[in-house]
Amino acid sequence: MRTPHRTTLLRLGVAACVFAGLCSAFPEQAWHWDEFQLAYAVRDFDLARHQPHPPGYYLFVVAGRALDALLGDPFLALRCVSGLAIAAFASMAIGAPAAGTTPIARGLWVAAAAGFGLASPLTQRFGVAALTYAAEGAIWMGWLLALGQRPRARGRLVLAATAGLAGGVRPTLALWAGAMLLFDVARRRDWRSLAGLGLAGAAGGALWVIPLLWESGGIAAYRADAGPLAVGNIWNGSVFVAGFDGWRTRLADMGLDLLTALGGLVAVVVAALALRVRKRAAEPVAYDVLLQGAALAFGFYALVIYDTAGYLMAVVLPLAAWALRSAAASAANWPARNQAAAAGAALVLAVVGTLAPDDRIDPHYAEHARLLDARFAPVRAGFDPRSTLLITSREYWDYALRHVAHALPEFTTLQLAKDPYFTISNAAQPYLSARQRRIAAVGPDPLDLATLTPSGRLAQVVYMVPFDAQEFIARACGELAEALQTSSDETLPVLRLRPGWRIEARNQRLHCARSDAR
Repeated sequence: MRTPHRTTLLRLGVAACVFAGLCSAFPEQAWHWDEFQLAYAVRDFDLARHQPHPPGYYLFVVAGRALDALLGDPFLALRCVSGLAIAAFASMAIGAPAAGTTPIARGLWVAAAAGFGLASPLTQRFGVAALTYAAEGAIWMGWLLALGQRPRARGRLVLAATAGLAGGVRPTLALWAGAMLLFDVARRRDWRSLAGLGLAGAAGGALWVIPLLWESGGIAAYRADAGPLAVGNIWNGSVFVAGFDGWRTRLADMGLDLLTALGGLVAVVVAALALRVRKRAAEPVAYDVLLQGAALAFGFYALVIYDTAGYLMAVVLPLAAWALRSAAASAANWPARNQAAAAGAALVLAVVGTLAPDDRIDPHYAEHARLLDARFAPVRAGFDPRSTLLITSREYWDYALRHVAHALPEFTTLQLAKDPYFTISNAAQPYLSARQRRIAAVGPDPLDLATLTPSGRLAQVVYMVPFDAQEFIARACGELAEALQTSSDETLPVLRLRPGWRIEARNQRLHCARSDAR
């Protein structure tokens, strides 16, 4: 069997092992608010209801649809897409071994890439989530590796078209790739190729933009549904609008999250950087494009938005691949024993866990699932959904309206805090309600809660958040209040309606009063 075939089989085997390892770690409950948005979009694409979170991540949703047809579960389908992305990273991270690398060292370097894919706190969290971050990082790394091969005219056109297409997974990919191609044009001083590259990128983008607009109801509908989020949540929070106040804190958070994500592999990164500075690294141009791409992604999120460590996936995966490839190439001319020692050390470092305290990235999915199950079980067992209303307060990333509505679809759930990014909300219907896993806008304010139950009769209201009731329940409700104890020793407030009383939502709080009160 020829060596290229062996390498291909090795890479496929590594990818299969990493994917199997991630599949075994899929959480029972979804953690992130965005996971519900993306998973619901697999079967019902509706940006007005944040299905998914605008701008739409259209090709990621399409990939989920393809797997959903086989698996029958949109959450599982999107988790598999993320798992496949980390598996692809592990198979690409080393690639073809440098000339002179011994078989033992080659196996150890590949094992280091696989071990990092499974052991990094960042990949542990987002490699098993129904989110786009792992796909963004893996696609970005693969695209950079192709660019590092210095393709000629047709190859660069293919890269430009691929960049446009990749924007359907996350629009940032098209933006970054365009910047890298522009830099490549400037380096080659081949300005005549700009028009062709631009057309190729536009053609690739059209392959997902056109069906996205079609499913969104046209350009005007897309702008109405996605525009408020892009302006309010992303652009207005960037340093270009908000200024540099708090930027040091953002950089500190990003730096610590990056250190946590790399874990022990940070030592390999430092060693590879030292070799690069001393110009002892092999094939610096081919590998340095990974370093440049990681820096570009880091700079983009530092300037525009950073509210989750998931953004660092596009930094960490190229950076880890660069470090492992550079270190492996630099060690290729060493004696066999030294090669094995270096690769073995990299393997150990790659599987060392977090270097930062408090588990900044790993959120303990199992504990999260246990807490949610404990909160949901007594509600499901003790209340009639026809006369019971469930209340959430605001959008918590790990516990919110969609978590409750998904686990308890037979109940009606109301979110008190107004969410301006749902375009289905308006002045006349400011609140969000969900039943049978479908979100709707309800109102007006004040809102009589009895009008939301299927029977039109309200017997009790269960406040599903165990820690902020004083902010969202008025004192006058104290006469109706009871406590629902969960198996996790948490307390959920319950308001049992008495004859002559009513409960309404007003100014994003629950208010209780006698029906004859003026």
